[in-house]
Amino acid sequence: MDCAVYRFYQPDYDVLQLKVVHDAAYSEAAEIRFAVVVDCDCVRTTQSFAAATTGVQSATEVIKYLLAGPMWTMTASALYRMVFHTFATMEKSLLRGWKV
Repeated sequence: MDCAVYRFYQPDYDVLQLKVVHDAAYSEAAEIRFAVVVDCDCVRTTQSFAAATTGVQSATEVIKYLLAGPMWTMTASALYRMVFHTFATMEKSLLRGWKV
């Protein structure tokens, strides 16, 4: 299996059965509070670019992160849960003038 796939799934090891366990724990929207604070502080103090990755499930989280400072957001968990209609829903919400 490709290294990039392993990195996303973050496999665990069952030491009793000597097997690789693939039980990915996806991020939730409720997890963004700490990440927003850290991203905001990092962008302000280092004057650098950042990407937000934790808990991006909808346009609401995208907006919250962008207001805090990161230039980009990534939404792998939502994509794996809801497939590609996630992007269409986020895009519609963002294009409606941030009325999410």
